[in-house]
Amino acid sequence: MNIQVKAIENLVDSFNAGSMSEEDFFRAVQNSVNLGLDAIRRMKAFNVKNEIMPGSMVKINHKKTIGRTFRVKEIKRVKAVVVNPDNQFESFIVPLSLIETI
Repeated sequence: MNIQVKAIENLVDSFNAGSMSEEDFFRAVQNSVNLGLDAIRRMKAFNVKNEIMPGSMVKINHKKTIGRTFRVKEIKRVKAVVVNPDNQFESFIVPLSLIETI
């Protein structure tokens, strides 16, 4: 995270020095921010992946599933298959970033 802050500070300095156009500056800042957000998402998915295992009960942070719990059926690289324990035919493929452990 600190690396992205330093990178943005360097971009601001080079923009203020006049060595970078406004369009290039905005594009470079946007790329730096996107890289930081991607790193945060990857860390959150990694942490959730370490906390859950098939059979775990979880909640999904989404408006469609408010207040409901699900059982993890399968964990993939960046998503998980969750099943409603009351109705086995209701299942969702959910990004790991939306899963909360109980």
